[in-house]
Amino acid sequence: MQTVSCSETERIDPRVRRTRKLIEDAFYSLLNERSYSEISVGEIADRATINRATFYAHYDDKEHLACSIVRSSMEAALLSSVTHDTPLSAKSLSRFTEALFKFVAQTQGKCPKHADEMTATIMTTLVETIQQALRKWFDLDAKAILLFPGGSKDEVSTILAWGMYGSALRWSKLQSGPPAEQAAQQTVALLLRQR
Repeated sequence: MQTVSCSETERIDPRVRRTRKLIEDAFYSLLNERSYSEISVGEIADRATINRATFYAHYDDKEHLACSIVRSSMEAALLSSVTHDTPLSAKSLSRFTEALFKFVAQTQGKCPKHADEMTATIMTTLVETIQQALRKWFDLDAKAILLFPGGSKDEVSTILAWGMYGSALRWSKLQSGPPAEQAAQQTVALLLRQR
């Protein structure tokens, strides 16, 4: 399965939001019935009571739809953990990482029979979303990069994003692991090389 990267600027027109909500609800409904690979754009459009042209006016394909849903959901989850003016520290990074762990566990748990298939489709989008949030954080808190001597903002945010995501994915598959808060603190301690 191809890994897809999605980036877009969200429109705020209420008609666009309503149509996208119909499409997203139809997609979730179909995911509850069968696997991701078995769902077609035509079926999504039919379930959403729109035509295919309307679907394609909003999304390039079903991968773009899946990535868009995940990106906006993840951004909301991460923003709920810290605000833009929160200084980057081990504590705030742990809260951010805990939100990521919970999001990944929820995403994996929402469609467990499709989890691996969906992970392959949305992995790059998830990591890019984390990386962009961290990069913005570094831009807003200029002293934060000092926690990572020798690395640029781009290098550090990329390494942190992949490390956090990988740890969250592994944790979400554990039968009995530590709570999200503890697992996130352990991950951040490792990434910051703290004991």
